[in-house]
Amino acid sequence: MLNLRPNLRPNSLPTHALSLLASATLLASLPAQAMHHESGESMSPEEHAAMMKDGMKSGMDHDMHEMHKKMHGDKDHAAMEAHMKDMKGNMDHAKGMKGSMKTGMKADSAMIANLTDEQIKAMNVAQLSDKSKAAPHYMIGDWAVFSLTDGSNQFGLELFPEADKSELQKLPPEGQDTAPGSVNGFLLDTGLHQILFDTGYGSCGSDSTGNLPQALMDSGYAPEDIDMIMITHAHADHVCGLITDEGEPLYPKATVYLTEPEYDFWVKHPLKGLSANKKEGLSGFQKFAEKSLMPYALDNRLEGFKPGREFLPGITALKAAGHTPGHSAYEIQNGNDSAIVIGDVVHAEAIQLPLPKTTIAYDVTPEEAMATRLELFGKVAGDDTVLLTAHFPAPGVGLLKKSGEGFMFETVPAVSVPMK
Repeated sequence: MLNLRPNLRPNSLPTHALSLLASATLLASLPAQAMHHESGESMSPEEHAAMMKDGMKSGMDHDMHEMHKKMHGDKDHAAMEAHMKDMKGNMDHAKGMKGSMKTGMKADSAMIANLTDEQIKAMNVAQLSDKSKAAPHYMIGDWAVFSLTDGSNQFGLELFPEADKSELQKLPPEGQDTAPGSVNGFLLDTGLHQILFDTGYGSCGSDSTGNLPQALMDSGYAPEDIDMIMITHAHADHVCGLITDEGEPLYPKATVYLTEPEYDFWVKHPLKGLSANKKEGLSGFQKFAEKSLMPYALDNRLEGFKPGREFLPGITALKAAGHTPGHSAYEIQNGNDSAIVIGDVVHAEAIQLPLPKTTIAYDVTPEEAMATRLELFGKVAGDDTVLLTAHFPAPGVGLLKKSGEGFMFETVPAVSVPMK
């Protein structure tokens, strides 16, 4: 049903296609400008031109819908077949090289405009097979999802102060004072884009965390392969992995996206509206958020957005506020499949599924966080929407089911796809 049309990705498309798309692609308006001006940095016309030429800082804006319609217009099938023969010959010549869609392809704008959905899908599969080394944890249509576990995490019962203690003690693991969990990020490979959802603790965590970059490489990808990073919210276990131990961007070619309210709360107007006690309690989180995000802002690679934005056909931000003011979930749809990256809509599987009204001490607005969780659970429980969870035990990929007054999580097994 949904297929990704080419965007600015130098290692994914022929140079003629990049030229065509560069003229039509716009940077997301408000947050990119606002954040860049906040830092005192601005781009000269020459820098802007270089950025567009390199194709590394493109943001998929709503204007791309019009381009998408054009690319699905009437097709000259005879011309298309001739162009596809040329493309096949050049792909054969480039076989064995990284990125099957490099500049050796003889393609022009007419060929790109005339590609069918099936041909775009074939391009996606060719690139996915070239890069991946491990079996994905899930396939959303022909897009691959890899669970990248940053490390283990335990949730002490004291983190749920509003919960009935007698009820908590009845939950598995019965008699223990912690619930098991992990810190999970997710890689989505569409073939044309490699998109990272959250980045783990980096150097901000403990000895048991900070493993996401290695998990990324074990799956066959390097930090420089990532072109988009979607942040659910700016807590340390989701953003500190953006930077190296020295405070430099770890992902040299990626644009980082998070909601405008989230950026405002943690960086632009830190902890605005909170009491002195709450500000003191969140001051450490605020420092980690600013430290992790600002290197990308200073490099013109941090973009805010409003909830509900569609970044690419099939990838949409969902408002999921409460845990933090700008917390976002991300819905992914491709073909007949769908999944939602839920971030911290829920934390402890063993506690908050049987007792879904239970809030955690980290929630900035507990009542709103609970309402968000109940609304999302009510929509997806019992259907085929896969949840990609940040803190359920790894890999954190599964289906939500009703269970009495609460819910249960059914992990889906890792899939196997043929790799060329």
